[in-house]
Amino acid sequence: MRCGAMETTMSLLAKDLIELNALPLPHGTLTDHLLREIALNLIAPGVKDERDGA
Repeated sequence: MRCGAMETTMSLLAKDLIELNALPLPHGTLTDHLLREIALNLIAPGVKDERDGA
């Protein structure tokens, strides 16, 4: 994935994460699942880059 495309994808994921987190509490099971999955998709590329030395 090119750097620009990764930044765009991460920006969209970050926006989704913020919007989901803004939902009224308590979050339901689906919202909690989506929050975890989106966070994982934001964190995973950073972990991969760190291990590759990029």
